[in-house]
Amino acid sequence: MIRIFYTHRLAEITRTFEESLEISSPLSVRELIDILTARYGNDFSGEVGVRSTELGTDSPFYLVFVDGNRILETEKEEKKIREGSAVSFLPLMSGG
Repeated sequence: MIRIFYTHRLAEITRTFEESLEISSPLSVRELIDILTARYGNDFSGEVGVRSTELGTDSPFYLVFVDGNRILETEKEEKKIREGSAVSFLPLMSGG
């Protein structure tokens, strides 16, 4: 089982700040996003900034942390989510 934490708009979309998910083998962040998109729809995938076929790049609005470590865009295909992991989606901050 893994724990997933949401804030801001993702908490509104999922209607929760935290949930658990049973996994049978390690997952990549990309695979987790696919699972959560199937559960919560395009609002979820649009918010986390899934790969855009038009642009050919990722456009993330949220940073993803696995067990407290930020997952870079180049690492989202690596299987870093394991049994007992905690995954957090945190929005990008801006200011001036």
